[in-house]
Amino acid sequence: MRFLFAAVLLLLPLSAQAGEKVTFTHAPLSGNQTVVQSEDLRMDFGIDIFMGEANLGTMRAENVEGSLLTAKLGKWNDKKKTASLSYGKCGEKETQTTPDGKTEVKDEPSLLSGKSYDVTWEKGGEPVIVYSGGGAPEGEELALVRKDWDDLTSTEPSDFEAALVGQTVEVGSPLSSDGAVMAKLLSLDDDELTVKDAKMTLREVAKHNGEQCGIFDLELTIVGNDAEMSMTMAAKGEAIVSVNGLRAHAVSLAGPITLAASIEEEGMKMTMTGGGSFNFGLTNTFGK
Repeated sequence: MRFLFAAVLLLLPLSAQAGEKVTFTHAPLSGNQTVVQSEDLRMDFGIDIFMGEANLGTMRAENVEGSLLTAKLGKWNDKKKTASLSYGKCGEKETQTTPDGKTEVKDEPSLLSGKSYDVTWEKGGEPVIVYSGGGAPEGEELALVRKDWDDLTSTEPSDFEAALVGQTVEVGSPLSSDGAVMAKLLSLDDDELTVKDAKMTLREVAKHNGEQCGIFDLELTIVGNDAEMSMTMAAKGEAIVSVNGLRAHAVSLAGPITLAASIEEEGMKMTMTGGGSFNFGLTNTFGK
């Protein structure tokens, strides 16, 4: 699951009004520009724990995940592509406080956190990936950088983009494939989480960072598929997607979390109930 946060956005409305239509088209990313990609997820919740009728106290947890990538793309052509990929702070941090008041912090930075790489590719060959200061990454680290490179250079639409390519959407109307589009946008189309009651409505068409974009209102329920603990997140937010190119400029979602579990062992029943909140944000900027 890849989640990639609230953002203050200046929107300059165009002439699109309710009832007017816009068609989304795909175009691959071009070179000679800088792309900054940021994702953040924060979850805060408390769980009351009971053994039979006895209240054992409250466990509290805060989970923060984030990633930051700055990609400086060279002057690409069909025969050669170059880029420098610089990663800011990336990883996951979990703070957990048990009912007895003890706090444990688990900080797991990504293998890419704080590192920079140079990538070159020539037609017919594999990309050459090296550290900006010399030497070459290996194993899982190399695979992670390669995935980001492949995403940047792909000429095919992503799963999310493919769900929107060619769709003509009326301002004020929901998309016809809400659930599938939403799951792909949020990378939630996996076995751990299910998107339900999704609604993605085109609110307006406006300029954002120099591009004509569709501004969508988002509303959905995310349900956890764990057999022992039920989790539900009711989310609302917005997505800003370029009409020409189908690039997600920004996505923000927030809402409450509810949690419940019941476990029985050796005749004793343990129940857990609680909740909290989550905030998710994704931003992409494109420029020189």
